[in-house]
Amino acid sequence: MRHIGSEEEDRLRIGVRGTSVLRTLLRETSPPYWILYLHLVPRTSDAPGRYQSEAPWGGERLERFLDDYADLLETDGRYDLWIKPVDGPDHLIYDRHEIVYAYGDVDRFQRVLEARGYVPGDVLIPNPHERPYRAANDEAQRRLFDAFEWTHFPLTEDDLR
Repeated sequence: MRHIGSEEEDRLRIGVRGTSVLRTLLRETSPPYWILYLHLVPRTSDAPGRYQSEAPWGGERLERFLDDYADLLETDGRYDLWIKPVDGPDHLIYDRHEIVYAYGDVDRFQRVLEARGYVPGDVLIPNPHERPYRAANDEAQRRLFDAFEWTHFPLTEDDLR
């Protein structure tokens, strides 16, 4: 069963597999977007940290990014991805445990999800749960850092929770 949980009135917690739900919810928002890639667990020489897009990305660029890095995003646990439209309250986070957090117009997001078969309920991370840091994704990680202009910031204590 696919669930939509809500611990807070202003966000949804959605259990997902892959980026399809993230993409569906992005269609409910308006570009351009700020991108924040939280690199939490380095396997190579890449520094951990918050990698923020130098400038907002258009919708096509974000779709290409999600296509080009789908394997990394869907099979690796070294990152969280935050997407925030420049205008408006919406904010989507695809986290390393395959949970999407949706902020902003949560009623609209919930209607879209329910139309896709999601129901209100608890979103639990299975125990035991494995979201490995795959050596096979190291090259994609390097390409991700090299292909885009990022501003690097240190991780915060909250990023590691």
